[in-house]
Amino acid sequence: MRRSCGFTLTELLVVVAVIGLLLALGLPAVVRSRSKAKTPVCMGNQRSLSQALAMYVGENRDRLPPNAELPFPEVSCTNWVAGHMGASDLGAEARLMRSPSRSLLRRYMPADEPYACAARNLSKPRTLGLSSRINPTPVVLSNMWQWTPTQEPAFRAMGDLRNPDRTFTFIEESASAVGDAYFAVDHSGTGEPYATAASPTAFFADIPGASHSGATVLSFADGHTEQHLWRSPELRQDRLPSRSRPAGAEMDIAWLREVSLGVR
Repeated sequence: MRRSCGFTLTELLVVVAVIGLLLALGLPAVVRSRSKAKTPVCMGNQRSLSQALAMYVGENRDRLPPNAELPFPEVSCTNWVAGHMGASDLGAEARLMRSPSRSLLRRYMPADEPYACAARNLSKPRTLGLSSRINPTPVVLSNMWQWTPTQEPAFRAMGDLRNPDRTFTFIEESASAVGDAYFAVDHSGTGEPYATAASPTAFFADIPGASHSGATVLSFADGHTEQHLWRSPELRQDRLPSRSRPAGAEMDIAWLREVSLGVR
């Protein structure tokens, strides 16, 4: 009997399984290569913001722009960039981001809007935040989450910075947790507002991004940008909610505290 030229069901299942295995092995490499290719774009975006910050400071007698913490999306104000990513109408928030009267760095920036990480396709128009040590500005009297313990300095002017080349300004935030444009760094280690007690407990008030293969891009007050790889496996997943204590993040939070104060 002459055998048919077609494949048997077993052969087809083997081929499908092999293809699936190859895809499983190759897809992470493809994702890593794509995020790596986007890293220069994100660095360029943050350089644009750093230049805008420098021009604002130059025109405002060395004063840094207001960095408002907005506890609720309904609260709005003039800020270094306006808009809250927790709002229901992100289109309206994006329009606030483009308004030079509401977003004070907008007039110094190019036509494009370098507020979001380019390594992912995101629905939120902004994923960048400004360090809570850079001119933190209260908006409402009932706001109890300023994260500014009295023993740590707040930099109101560029001249207040101890080491501009070691003090971070802008940082990519996790898209799963980004809200306002104020990137809070907990300096007490307790997670309590206005806490002053030192604690070795690793705690993130706001969550840094990790969309560059487990790393984030951040810029410093002297204008240079860096890519920083996180040590915590949980943090590298880029899915943590705000005010998290990921496992193995003690060195990550210690590093973030240091570069927020310029003591690294």
